[in-house]
Amino acid sequence: MLATVGLAVLVIWAGLMLQTLMIEKVEHELEIEALLIANALRDALGNWVEGELPSGRPIGNLVLSYAEETRSRIIVALPDGSIVFSSDPDTPLEALPSSVELRAALALTEQHNIRPDDFGSGQLRLYTAAPVVQGDQVLGLVQLSVPYGPIQREIQAMWLRLILVSAGLVAAIGFASVLLARRLSAPIRHLTEMADRMARGDLEAPVRPHGPHEIRRLAVAFETMARRVREMLAQQRQFVDNAAHELRSPLASIRLRIDMLARLANGHAGNRERFERYLRETEAQLAGLEQLVNDLLLLSSVEEEEMPAALLDLSPLLYELADEMAPLVREKAHRLVLEVPPHLPPVKGNETYLRVAVRNLLDNAIKYTPAGGTITLRARAEAGEVIVEVEDTGPGIPDEEVAHVFDRFYRSRAARGSRITGVGLGLALVHTIVTRHGGRVGVESRPGAGTCFRIYLPTAQHNPPAGADPAGG
Repeated sequence: MLATVGLAVLVIWAGLMLQTLMIEKVEHELEIEALLIANALRDALGNWVEGELPSGRPIGNLVLSYAEETRSRIIVALPDGSIVFSSDPDTPLEALPSSVELRAALALTEQHNIRPDDFGSGQLRLYTAAPVVQGDQVLGLVQLSVPYGPIQREIQAMWLRLILVSAGLVAAIGFASVLLARRLSAPIRHLTEMADRMARGDLEAPVRPHGPHEIRRLAVAFETMARRVREMLAQQRQFVDNAAHELRSPLASIRLRIDMLARLANGHAGNRERFERYLRETEAQLAGLEQLVNDLLLLSSVEEEEMPAALLDLSPLLYELADEMAPLVREKAHRLVLEVPPHLPPVKGNETYLRVAVRNLLDNAIKYTPAGGTITLRARAEAGEVIVEVEDTGPGIPDEEVAHVFDRFYRSRAARGSRITGVGLGLALVHTIVTRHGGRVGVESRPGAGTCFRIYLPTAQHNPPAGADPAGG
């Protein structure tokens, strides 16, 4: 509609301009012809005024000849308006009525006028006039007029052509607009329908990217969002299933042991040793449940809460963790090797969460390394990153299981078939914490030759303010 209105305004403006130009063109041509005829009639009119015999063609013959050439009515008159000769035999031989073009000619200027015929025919005519001048004297006037009907018909034909062309353009614009609207609206309707289906719970509704580039980008973004929602819901379902599975076994074991403890409590004193053993096992199960709940809460907080960060030098943190884990290392008859420089480039992170990540790697290495093995904690700066490695001399991880070690609740077949405790959340926590810090975790393992976990953290892009503690304290 906007295009149609704009085109209509443009057509009307162009038509009026063309109409004006056409009329001005005819008027200008008529004025030039009047001037030329006036100049050509100067001698003949001078002779007629002075009553002399014409030296050339008589004035009447000249007027008729020029009228035939210009297809106009030519009237020659004296300055007072008395008609000398007219090319139209029906013109009354009397004075011309006063008009704007005659007054302009007497003033030696040019003017034109459109009006009904001066002699009563009722036909619209275009008039102009020119003076016949000899020296400083105006000998007479030459009035030219042509019927205005042919000019009107030419103007009407011009308007008709404009209207037809504009109508064709409007039809083309309308057709193109309908095609464009359908091309734009079809993919949008498709996206709207898919959104409604997803809102009703059908997350598998297929989204087909089509249409213009921007709509295709929107459809791809929409499909990506839907896929992520499906993945998130699948992860949540898997998380709930795994959590329920991990909770069911210890709870059943605790209930069984509580029943046994109740029976032993009603028995004789000889059952004291069994009583104490069941009590220790129940405490261990409760400790495992407590650790599971703590890990779940920590994992949830890492994923959802804002993580306060500061500039940290990881060297002091790693030294503290080595001291903290030393008693457990000695208990397992392991050897702990520390290869950490006194200082490392600062990283921006949360000390509490990074401590949990490295502790989990150390605890994992201690659990899976046989007695007498070696655990190495090392750190270095390389290519804008701080790299922390925890390496053990344990049994290693089979190639087919390496890709799953960071999945939640995943435990290797070796761990499931041993007395090693855990629920498979430690490495998932490590991965989540490091990812939240803008880093990444890698693992390198060879069956029978040990495993090495690596944490890559980007160094801070700017130095800490002067006087600031690089360890974040």
